[in-house]
Amino acid sequence: MSENVSSGALKLLGLARKAGSLQCGENAVVAVETEGKARLIVLAEDASEHIERRVDANAGPKAIIIKLPFPKEELGAAIGSAQTAVAAVTDLGLANAFAKKLAEEHPGKYEQILQPLNKRTEKAARRKRETAERGGRKKTAAKRSIGGGKPVNKEENV
Repeated sequence: MSENVSSGALKLLGLARKAGSLQCGENAVVAVETEGKARLIVLAEDASEHIERRVDANAGPKAIIIKLPFPKEELGAAIGSAQTAVAAVTDLGLANAFAKKLAEEHPGKYEQILQPLNKRTEKAARRKRETAERGGRKKTAAKRSIGGGKPVNKEENV
C-alpha cells in the first residue's frame, strides 16, 4: 500500500487486499460477482463505460456498485498496483467499514449505500450469535409429519 494515500476509505481497501477480501480488475470482479461473493463493487471515477456496463450486467443481488471520487491511479496506489478501475470487496464487515468511512469523508454523497450494508451486517451478526447459542450447530428445519399433522410411526404403516 502506498504511503501517500490520503483517504481513510482507500486505506481500508488496502487492508482488504492484504486480508484477501479484495478482488481487483475487470475479470476478477466479474468472477466473484458470478459466484455471488461480491458485497461491494467500487469503480474509479475514470473507469470506462465498457467496464461499468460489464460489472452492472453481472452484478448479483448481494452486490452494491458505487463510483468513487478517485481516479484509477489513486485507487491502484491504495491497493498496491499501478492503476485499478474496478475492485470488489468480498467481506461484508470490510465493505461496511469502507462505506462508513467513505460517507464520513464525503457527506451527503454515499449515505444511501450504508442502509443496505448495515442491514446485511446486522443480519450476519445475528446469525453468528444464534449459531453460537446453539453450540456451533447450524439451524435445522423442523421435522415434518405426514397424515394430517400426526407423527408417523413406521411400524404401524408396515
